[in-house]
Amino acid sequence: MLGLHCLHSASAHHEHFSGRAGGSGGFAGRLTRLARLNQETGQLSLGGHYRRPGRTLDSLAIVLSKRMRLADHELPALAASALAPTIRLDLMPRLCATWASLRQAQGPSIMNSLLVAVVALACLFAGALLGMALRARLPEHHLGQDTTDVIKLAAGFMATLAALILGLLIFSANADRRTVESDFNGALASAALLDRDLAAYGQDTLEARELLRHFLVRRFQARWPGDDFGPQEPAAAPSRDELVEMEQRILRLAPRDEAQKWFQSQALQLAVGLALARRVLTFRLAAISLPMPTLIALIVWITAIFTSFGLFVKINLTVIVALFVSALSVAVAFFLILDLNSPFTGLIHISSAPAHAILEVLDK
Repeated sequence: MLGLHCLHSASAHHEHFSGRAGGSGGFAGRLTRLARLNQETGQLSLGGHYRRPGRTLDSLAIVLSKRMRLADHELPALAASALAPTIRLDLMPRLCATWASLRQAQGPSIMNSLLVAVVALACLFAGALLGMALRARLPEHHLGQDTTDVIKLAAGFMATLAALILGLLIFSANADRRTVESDFNGALASAALLDRDLAAYGQDTLEARELLRHFLVRRFQARWPGDDFGPQEPAAAPSRDELVEMEQRILRLAPRDEAQKWFQSQALQLAVGLALARRVLTFRLAAISLPMPTLIALIVWITAIFTSFGLFVKINLTVIVALFVSALSVAVAFFLILDLNSPFTGLIHISSAPAHAILEVLDK
């Protein structure tokens, strides 16, 4: 009941309110009567669940003001302290469930991209702060006009190269993602044509069509574990190649006329093309990656640039904010590069809409 939550969390207020208990049975008596809030408001339930926060807080304030005669400035403190355990009990499990679902749906790649972005942000901002700290310790002749001009020219040259490299990396990652998406959609089109030719052959291809559907559903469920593609398909044996098995079923068909012979040959070609597309897609995904030495070199390189930025300014809030925003922009660029290199598991991942569409075609 709400009275128990209030009694537990508002016990620290007892000394403050005990002097005002006269005429109403004391503070403990008033808190006891708060147990009826659950029935009067109809918003809170047993077990620490929190429902309709706006109406619940309004009802709590009304009843407190009427029954406890508290001053207006004392209501928010007691209401917040009474409801805080209830909110925490409900909010934390939901946050944990949301985080777990995100990790299950997106996989570890998005976490790795975020980690690299955070590390890059920390290094760049720390480099800027280091430059400002070095400025205070360097002798004056090291900060002369000639020295400043040379360092600015070197930093500008490095910044230009870093910007070009980051732009090329983003462009390359986006191009690779589009290529993978194109290959994937092409494979789906081949699967749809294969199912059409098998259906046109006749009833003898029902087993091959069912095998094709199970193969696609298993692949889709592995790519998008958070989507609903029907009942969960069991994992295939490592030694089993479903596409080869389907090709064997097509070869074992016995055409009875020229039409069935033509559909058999077309289906066999599409099955071979589908197997080839799967291998190409697998190899292409394995080749999309940013080498770790390149990533580390870029972070160190840009950190040196930010250190040079801090050498020429005195520390103040405006400079700190400007350098932090700049470092955040570079960190976002690193995140985009790594995320685009994960076409199926990144935050900007390939849509599962074509996969759902192909299953609708196969079910007809």
